[in-house]
Amino acid sequence: MDYTIEGTTKRYKGNSSCSYPSYLPKEEELCQYGCEFEFYINIEKYDYRKTIQAFVKALYDITSADILVDEISIPNASDKNRCMQIKPDISLQDNGVEISVPISCQEGIIHFIDKITPLIDKYGYTNEETGFHIHISTIKKSSAHIDFYRFMLLCENSNLLTSWEPREGFSQNVMDILSSCAKREARIIN
Repeated sequence: MDYTIEGTTKRYKGNSSCSYPSYLPKEEELCQYGCEFEFYINIEKYDYRKTIQAFVKALYDITSADILVDEISIPNASDKNRCMQIKPDISLQDNGVEISVPISCQEGIIHFIDKITPLIDKYGYTNEETGFHIHISTIKKSSAHIDFYRFMLLCENSNLLTSWEPREGFSQNVMDILSSCAKREARIIN
């Protein structure tokens, strides 16, 4: 696969013959979505650079967006939020990686979660240091009601909430929080 160099970032041109739609949010949609997967590459089993290339090839098959790969720093391309990104996660140790998906519609975020999670299961691992973040924002400046529980259940359907180890403190698993509440408290949270 050919790429161009932009500073320390390799830009792989998007797959114009990708069998999946672009998943770009439409103007009439209320929200747009993104997500980040933080994980470690299992370097006891896989070569780090070869694994990054395996991710590039796999991501190429699931998106028509350009793929930005940087093993040194965070890509700073002006269109980075419209690209798939593989980059170091500054909160993790040397073999820690973050994959960020392009801004997409609801169907797109489901697609990316379903396709990327098995890759992480194959080549990497998660622990109390890693995380998964979903970004939900409105397209228009007017306020919107976000159904947080619907997206939490979406994540559970993809086994994301059980893939990351339970942890106490600053960042906790939502399912752990809700299961620790009495039913009455959980209903109030909803």
